[in-house]
Amino acid sequence: MPSRITPLAKLLAYVLGRCPDEFGLVPDPDGFVPVKTLLQALAEEEGWGHVRRGHLNELVMMGDKSPVEIVVDRIRSAERRYLPEIIEPQAPPKELFTCIRRRAYPHVLERGIAAAPPPGLVLTEDRLMALRIGRRRDPQPILLTVRPRDLKAAGVVLRCFGKRLYLASELPVGSFSGPPPPKEKPVASPVAEPVSPPRLHPGSFFPDLGSGPSPSRGPGKNRRKEPEWKRQRRLDRRRVNRGAEHE
Repeated sequence: MPSRITPLAKLLAYVLGRCPDEFGLVPDPDGFVPVKTLLQALAEEEGWGHVRRGHLNELVMMGDKSPVEIVVDRIRSAERRYLPEIIEPQAPPKELFTCIRRRAYPHVLERGIAAAPPPGLVLTEDRLMALRIGRRRDPQPILLTVRPRDLKAAGVVLRCFGKRLYLASELPVGSFSGPPPPKEKPVASPVAEPVSPPRLHPGSFFPDLGSGPSPSRGPGKNRRKEPEWKRQRRLDRRRVNRGAEHE
């Protein structure tokens, strides 16, 4: 086994096979956690931010000596007999903490969380751990304070996993509190922008299309044509006048 793989193998055997609750992880009934979630948890530990999927694949290639098993996008410890069990707590704390996505907060305030997917909604006594888990899904999660006695009054069974995590199948309205909801920004009514007159270059003007001759007529086309008989009569009158002047 390469020297750089040995420490990682030992760490994963501890994280996935003994104390996943210490890292904010809850395996499914078969012991699997999402590979992505595991890598996020390792990145939160000092000195382990460099671990990638390729390092995990190298461990799997060790065959029977591999400390982990990977199935598609899930990973589990090869040795799982020391995993803590999910049990009902005898004396739950007075308050627990969990985080939700910021976008979901208005909906959760109004309706709560009706049914959290398995293994359930993860809660913890430690605010920092709750934020650590929440930031894996949202860079700016909303921290909720949950009251176990109100969960019990609503008929919700609270279970614990290891020494640090608790699980709830739902989160009814009235069993938790959080910060004030974000104020909605008022939607401004659209304002028509004033239409500026077109800019004129020096010496230019707009023609007045309401006056002057019709565009379909050219100069002189408004004059009616003189009848032929009238024109001939006028010419004869001019000849008579000229003849009188020469006599």
